[in-house]
Amino acid sequence: MASIRKRGGRYQVRIKISGFPEQTRSFRSRSDGEPWAKVVETESISLHEALVRYLAEITPQKKSGKREPNLIARLQKHPLAKRSLASIRSSISRRAAIAGTRRQHIARIELALFPPLFKIARKAWGMESLRNPVESIRKVRIPAGRTRCLRGGEEEKVLQSLEKIHNPGLRPIAEFAIETAMRCRGKYSGCGGSRST
Repeated sequence: MASIRKRGGRYQVRIKISGFPEQTRSFRSRSDGEPWAKVVETESISLHEALVRYLAEITPQKKSGKREPNLIARLQKHPLAKRSLASIRSSISRRAAIAGTRRQHIARIELALFPPLFKIARKAWGMESLRNPVESIRKVRIPAGRTRCLRGGEEEKVLQSLEKIHNPGLRPIAEFAIETAMRCRGKYSGCGGSRST
């Protein structure tokens, strides 16, 4: 049940739902706080429960759902899984995903479950007020691949230095790697096209 009381010029809404952590939020007016309380109370399904339902109803229909059971199982062990869907906001998800302890960390691949889960909750389960809590988390940029290729005499120097190491298999491996490194064959400017033999 929700309780609303005025404290220091603001209205504090406190919600206690059995099985969930107590939730508190402050608003400028009582009329601002009441809708939030209603949403939390009516959409009090926990992330853990939502994941159980998602696993049963949605995952089997997905061609790419083979890895989802393991991801869901890991996410269900996270402290965030005890919270209601309505209470999971971007700030909470960001802390858990980026600034959390090693024990509380949510991997980026696990965060990828949030958008489809919340979309299903909104459209199929009737929880229309829910929003994807990770939509404002900036995606980590993956660095661009290397474009540097061996130039004038560098290849031979590399191969000669490998001969000094007491492992006869290294030079053939390096030669094979150079021969099959198609990404350097004319793909980037200055790579000089195919290697001459």
